[in-house]
Amino acid sequence: MKQAFGLGILLLSALPAAAGPLEDRLAEAVRNNQTAEIKDLLAQHADPNAPQPDQSTPLAWAVDRQNEESVKLLLAAGA
Repeated sequence: MKQAFGLGILLLSALPAAAGPLEDRLAEAVRNNQTAEIKDLLAQHADPNAPQPDQSTPLAWAVDRQNEESVKLLLAAGA
């Protein structure tokens, strides 16, 4: 029983973290080409790699929007 519980915890820790409020706002800002908001959220340490429920990332949205400045900001932040 303890082994099964430990295995379950281990498997859950391997899943990507769900996006939080900052990350949700970052994805929205990228989708809407809001460069000032993107800079502000990254300064607040929003995770540029946090996946959205559909597994998309802010970088994927920036590329989709063909927003070169957003792509550069996200890459500089570690995306």
